[in-house]
Amino acid sequence: MPFPHLRSSLRVVKGGAVLTALVYAALLTFPRIAFAHALDHGDFRVYTTEPVTGADRTALVALLDRVDQRLATSEIYGREGTHRVYLAPSHRWFAFFAPGSRHAFAINRRLTHDVLVNASDVSANTVRNGHADNGERALDAVLAHEVTHTLLARAFGDLRLLRADAAGEGLRQEGYCDYVAGETSFDTERGRAMLRRGERGRSASFEYFRWSEAVRHLVEAEGATVEHVVLGDWDVDDVLARAGLSPRRW
Repeated sequence: MPFPHLRSSLRVVKGGAVLTALVYAALLTFPRIAFAHALDHGDFRVYTTEPVTGADRTALVALLDRVDQRLATSEIYGREGTHRVYLAPSHRWFAFFAPGSRHAFAINRRLTHDVLVNASDVSANTVRNGHADNGERALDAVLAHEVTHTLLARAFGDLRLLRADAAGEGLRQEGYCDYVAGETSFDTERGRAMLRRGERGRSASFEYFRWSEAVRHLVEAEGATVEHVVLGDWDVDDVLARAGLSPRRW
């Protein structure tokens, strides 16, 4: 057999690569391995890389109470199960655990519904995604948004929501989650002015805002249920026109 040492070295390299991939997969699946500290409050369990004590602990508890208050405004609010939240200490940590969503403010993992948050400051109530424009949001609003995804999954089932995503209706869910959160990353007055002029922003931030404004009108002005908002048959431009947030008039 030619080059036996080379073949042996290649097997070692291949084995090392497989082992590395398995370890990485395990970390993604069980992030608590890397987040050694936990704080329990109400329905939340928050994992961090360093212990949260003193003023930071007080600020985090108050923040979680505000998140719960936002969630309680939804008709699908419930207290079944614990919401697991992981606060990444930096953008690099977040990118490591969310390689496909490194510029998100946070993600909610399908099926497990673990919430992983980008670089945040609990005391300042901020989270940043690394973008220069529209790159900062309130941490309590981001957590409310992500946990609302969990509430939707509990109410309607992951499979049903996945089918809606596959049909191109996922922004209805995002709009509802931002509605419950009470904010988006896009400036409200600027966004409404753009909608009235018929302008379309090119950013995901603006698109989320657009759908959240449509959801707001459906819920507050037309009394739509969450099921209709998330899974019903409606057109976002028609709803914005009825809300007076479009150049179109009925």
